[in-house]
Amino acid sequence: MFWTVYIVSVFFFCYLLSRGKETKPINRKSISIIICILLLTPTQIQVGSNDFAPAIPTFFLNLIFEQNYSLRVLRPLILSFIISLLFMWFFRLLKRRFF
Repeated sequence: MFWTVYIVSVFFFCYLLSRGKETKPINRKSISIIICILLLTPTQIQVGSNDFAPAIPTFFLNLIFEQNYSLRVLRPLILSFIISLLFMWFFRLLKRRFF
């Protein structure tokens, strides 16, 4: 239930970001996709457990309440961010070349 509400609220937030009266809408779309990926990337709460939570809130909660300064929680976030940037670059290259 938690993930459903969280995913719907992130999509709604990204939708609100993509609506705008900017001259270049591709920039808003790219930014909203990147924010969506950053907010939706899951990570393990503890090593060896099957419980997942969003990476950024988990990192800040570990930082504030547990005083755990480990970047282990942010590894999936970095991987998904790099892969999403590569896909966006590849699709933009294909779009320019063929369309």
